[in-house]
Amino acid sequence: MMLEPNLNPNVIAVLDMPTTAIVDPTHLASQAVNKGVEQGGMAHFEESIVSIQSRGDHFEVATNRGIYQTKVVVNCAGLYADKIEALLGEPSFNLEYRKGEYLVLSEDLPLVSSRIIYPVPSPLGKGVLYVPTISGRSLVGPNAVDVESFIPQPIQDEAIEDMKSENESSAF
Repeated sequence: MMLEPNLNPNVIAVLDMPTTAIVDPTHLASQAVNKGVEQGGMAHFEESIVSIQSRGDHFEVATNRGIYQTKVVVNCAGLYADKIEALLGEPSFNLEYRKGEYLVLSEDLPLVSSRIIYPVPSPLGKGVLYVPTISGRSLVGPNAVDVESFIPQPIQDEAIEDMKSENESSAF
């Protein structure tokens, strides 16, 4: 507790993980694409896959912009992964959608901690974290909200109140 004097006084123990970090997922994905292209791969953006056909020694991938031939298809379609797999046959999985929302706290608020604070996990996931950022702001989240589809929805006032309430009873 000496390391983080602003923690809730009801906290009786913590697990110190000094090497934990949060990456910038957009930058990470961008660098992965760049590395793949450097290694001879191709990246196509803003294309929708219409069909994938196995042609023995290669695949034929038809999109809304053209047809490509490739020896390997890597399904990294994220929320569309089950739909891409279904283009090749019977899918082996179905996605269930749960969104996680974050609150970005004002940089005018004092930092609660210089480290990421992880609560005790629940059956829904890792719980709501407190994440200080290098920009001087802090993030609180994610919550876990089951949704019917992955169409982006704005954060609901109810979700904000739930995260605030969870934080009041947590370490921060």
